[in-house]
Amino acid sequence: MITKTEAVAKLTQREANEYKAMESKIDEALRTHDGRTFVGCGGLSNRVREWLMRDYRASGWTVDYSSDQRDGSSLVFS
Repeated sequence: MITKTEAVAKLTQREANEYKAMESKIDEALRTHDGRTFVGCGGLSNRVREWLMRDYRASGWTVDYSSDQRDGSSLVFS
């Protein structure tokens, strides 16, 4: 039987696919990094966004989440 902790600790297959796709998009944007990089993340699940932010922060990036009704949601890397 899976515990609540185990269930929360793992991404579902859909979330893992979403994570990989967004990771590729972010990495491509960061290759041309010029001080501040904005990566749109509309439609990204909260769990995946939090995992991405955690992992990129652990890699040395400063990552902020921005959500604006007019401009949409984005991750800001510096």
